[in-house]
Amino acid sequence: MTSELPGLDLLGRPVGLRDVDWERLARPRRAVFIGATDREGSQQRAQFIFLRDRLTPHGCELIPVHPTKTSVLGLPAFRSVLDVEGDIDLAVVLVRDAMSAVEECVRKGVAFVLVFSAGFAELETPGGRAAQDRLTALGQGRTRIIGPNTNLNFFESWRPDLPGRKLAIVTQSGFQGRPISQGEVYGIPIQSWATIGNEADLEWADYVSYYAGLPDTGAIATYVEGFRSGRTLLLAADAAARHGVPIVAIKVGRSAAGAKMASAHTGHLTGDDAVHEAAFEQAGIIRVDDHDEAIEISGMFCHTPPLSGPDGIALYTLSGGTAAHLVDLCGARGVPVPRLSAATIKVLAEHIPPILRFDNPIDTGGTLTALPAGRITLEAVADDENTSVVVVPITGVFPGMIEPLVRDIVELHERGGKPILVIWTSPVRDNDGYRMLCEHGIPLFHSLTAGVRGAKALLDHRRFALGYRSPFGALPTVETSRSTAVRGVLRTSSSLDEVEAKELLRRYDIPVVLEQVVTSAADAREAVRAMGGRGVLKVLSPDIGHKSDLGLVRVGVCAA
Repeated sequence: MTSELPGLDLLGRPVGLRDVDWERLARPRRAVFIGATDREGSQQRAQFIFLRDRLTPHGCELIPVHPTKTSVLGLPAFRSVLDVEGDIDLAVVLVRDAMSAVEECVRKGVAFVLVFSAGFAELETPGGRAAQDRLTALGQGRTRIIGPNTNLNFFESWRPDLPGRKLAIVTQSGFQGRPISQGEVYGIPIQSWATIGNEADLEWADYVSYYAGLPDTGAIATYVEGFRSGRTLLLAADAAARHGVPIVAIKVGRSAAGAKMASAHTGHLTGDDAVHEAAFEQAGIIRVDDHDEAIEISGMFCHTPPLSGPDGIALYTLSGGTAAHLVDLCGARGVPVPRLSAATIKVLAEHIPPILRFDNPIDTGGTLTALPAGRITLEAVADDENTSVVVVPITGVFPGMIEPLVRDIVELHERGGKPILVIWTSPVRDNDGYRMLCEHGIPLFHSLTAGVRGAKALLDHRRFALGYRSPFGALPTVETSRSTAVRGVLRTSSSLDEVEAKELLRRYDIPVVLEQVVTSAADAREAVRAMGGRGVLKVLSPDIGHKSDLGLVRVGVCAA
């Protein structure tokens, strides 16, 4: 298989992601299961049956490997992967001595090895870290390693009959990905779900780049505790941005307690949360805090076309109270609710009683939805030239009003054009209207706050996409006299003081303020006098980044 390393920039960082032959993982022709058994009640038996039922219907030959058995559940078994003739696309390792099994797979030239077994970096012990390092070393060749401490969710089966583009899921935890995948009940089609474990070899960025490049991926939802590399994180986000695929992320580490628990779970270091927040904003990654947000917002992107029209939403409500509540939430979150066009208001005024509101937000009073005027007014709002999204809250279930409204929403959704987001806040969901929304791929939210958050995400991502320019188009990869000199300075220290940092800027003709290093009050007085009689005095140290916070900066210093 191919897995070529990308080139490096002048700081030794990759300028691209690896080229991985994902076809051999997504559609393996031959696979082995190391640790397969038919012993009742064992995890190995359950996982072997799972893999058999998922792979063999698609023409994959599944081969059990067991040290003593000659067959497992009717399939001929081998003592070692080395005894299996021919090429192998995938090996699943679920044994106590996982390292020996992986080493044999690497010797065999297996394309992908999925290490189900745990006992690596997540232990936070010298032995666990050494085992993880050994796996990483084994992943330096042709064999790609998935995990360790992972499972087989990548091979799950998903409903093929749901409309819309597909949601890809990448999680460092199986149980954190499970509720996202269950978004199928809302009508969200699933691409596949990669549970990536400790990332000894293949990392988060590899999977995200793969999914972003598939033509039918509508969004990527992810749960992540830490990233192996800031550069590969941004490269993956760049790939997603260039393909127009939003990333919706739950990122652990906002609190010290969460960061500590994440490290104990998978061995990932969560890093400074403010740095991640800034990187996400720069890269267009939509950060959320819980599964509901992740499911609903990523599902919304799978069911909506690219936005057109001005930056604003229309609120089409059944109640004045709901209208007031929603417009308040929009105002608090910076979501514009503009005045509708004169043509739209004219149509609404012909059908909505004057005691109600027919500008934005629109209050129909509810009963209008059961009349032909319901379709007329909703269509007028959907066609309004001053907005790009319609939000329709359904806050309570009364079948006589709700079902006609849902039918109109479905028809307008299938017509195409402006996206319609439905906020279903009623706890009653066992009815035809709710099922119809799910079956037809209507973007669905389950609280007013979530609906506003979803509308904001649509608008924000449209602005991001329109203004996006890849930062990786022209990275420096060839040494110059300047870069050689700078490299020498950077290699001498992990951090630079202010004078050293400004010297690097000068080497690239970037102007900096005049300064002088002094070691006494007399020298400082002379330096200030030479600079015109007034200056700023700072401490100089590579170990102190925030000088003013520590009272180590004085402004307006005079030479007298």
